[in-house]
Amino acid sequence: MSEGYFLEYLLTLGFLFLGLVLVCVPRPRKGQVLTPEEEAELKKRRKKQKAQAGKKKAAAKAQKKSQKKSRAKAKAKAKKS
Repeated sequence: MSEGYFLEYLLTLGFLFLGLVLVCVPRPRKGQVLTPEEEAELKKRRKKQKAQAGKKKAAAKAQKKSQKKSRAKAKAKAKKS
C-alpha cells in the first residue's frame, strides 16, 4: 500500500520538475539568416541609430544644463531684489 503512494508522489514530483524546467529554461531562438550585404546594411543602420541617440541625449543634457543656469540666474536676481 505505501509503495503505491511512493510511486504517485514520485510521479507528481516528476511532473512538477518538468513543468518548472519548461517554465524556467528559455527556449533557444533561431537567429536571423542574413546575407553579408544585409548584415552590413543592418550594422550601418544600427550605427546610425546609435549616433542619433547619442546626439539626442547630448542635446537633452545641454538643454537641462541651460535651464539649470537660467533658474540659478533668476534665483540670484530675485535675492538681489
